[in-house]
Amino acid sequence: MSKELIDFNQSFTLLNKDNTNNWRQKIIATATTYDLKGGIIDEYYLNHACLAEMLYTKDKMMINSYTWQAIISKDLVYQIRKKFNLLSKADISHRTTWVNVQVSKKLCPYKTISKDEFLSTMRTDTYSEIICEMTYKLSNNMTTVLHFPASYINFHKENYQLDIGPVLFIDNDMQPNMAYCAFSTVKENTEFNVLENKNGNEPTLYSKEIEIKTVHTLYQKID
Repeated sequence: MSKELIDFNQSFTLLNKDNTNNWRQKIIATATTYDLKGGIIDEYYLNHACLAEMLYTKDKMMINSYTWQAIISKDLVYQIRKKFNLLSKADISHRTTWVNVQVSKKLCPYKTISKDEFLSTMRTDTYSEIICEMTYKLSNNMTTVLHFPASYINFHKENYQLDIGPVLFIDNDMQPNMAYCAFSTVKENTEFNVLENKNGNEPTLYSKEIEIKTVHTLYQKID
């Protein structure tokens, strides 16, 4: 079976907060939430992280700098800062308060591949672009579908395991989080290590282990 999915190598966001600077970031993961009738509730895009910098000056790297990353939804921009492994509370703003928030998403045809096809592909030297699709139910029976590249893969003769992050994770409060996830052919459930902030404005890195039942499908790009 084939379907059109996002091409992560050709998809990015363009952002402009206050007309002082524009920046473009690669999209590294997506999440889509669906209602009980299959209609889209929201779409989320996780951007590639960058290190905070001084712009257009001789000395560009800031002392004691932090990484900056954004999650873009239909209406909101979530700005996430991390410094010395401490995660600050997300700065959430409406897209209308930005000069420009643009999602440039290119779709390409992909085909599903079986476990045996996947393992066979991993043993060859040829380049193969694989995307993971992961589906799970929230406590309100709404559906979440995640997509992200298979950027780290363990495999041997009969099984494989993927450990990937950061990706997006939508929690039962319908809020987006950054997370690392792991799943394999020897265990039905998927494990998420969700990065959350539970202390208001105090920067903390709170890792919450979540194990849920998901349906995962692997897709290979059709050349």
